[in-house]
Amino acid sequence: MRQLGIDILNKLKKDFPSEIEVLEKGMDVLVMSGELLKDPSSPYHKSSHALDDLLKASAEERRSITQIMLLIHSIETLKASRLLLLTGYIGRLGRLKGWRVSLGTTLSLDPSLLWPTSSLERLAEAPDTLSSELTSAGIRRWQRDRFAAVLGAYLESLP
Repeated sequence: MRQLGIDILNKLKKDFPSEIEVLEKGMDVLVMSGELLKDPSSPYHKSSHALDDLLKASAEERRSITQIMLLIHSIETLKASRLLLLTGYIGRLGRLKGWRVSLGTTLSLDPSLLWPTSSLERLAEAPDTLSSELTSAGIRRWQRDRFAAVLGAYLESLP
């Protein structure tokens, strides 16, 4: 079984100390459970090739398995956080565009005239930056004067 490089393992241990500890303890529990499953006098006695392999594994091989499990966990956590960020951004952008369409309908104006899409995209990414966004080159004074307060209130209402 291939092991992670020591530098990667040390970085993971530094970044995820509690996860490494949990995985190492979990591996010990798996081994203990496997011993119970292999004991014919145990009520949990069953046959399992995977458990046989785990019970025969050396401490070094168990450490490698732990490293692989941790790496998989890290990758899945990273994917989940990126997905949450993307979902949040897309959801906010959709709501901001919906706000602009609703405003356009109310005022009988083309929504794209009311607030630039590029600004809505930046606000969707960082909703707490409205004050700096109001001074960006794409925002006209009449847009700022007329819609800044409404847009600010709407941004605060977004999850």
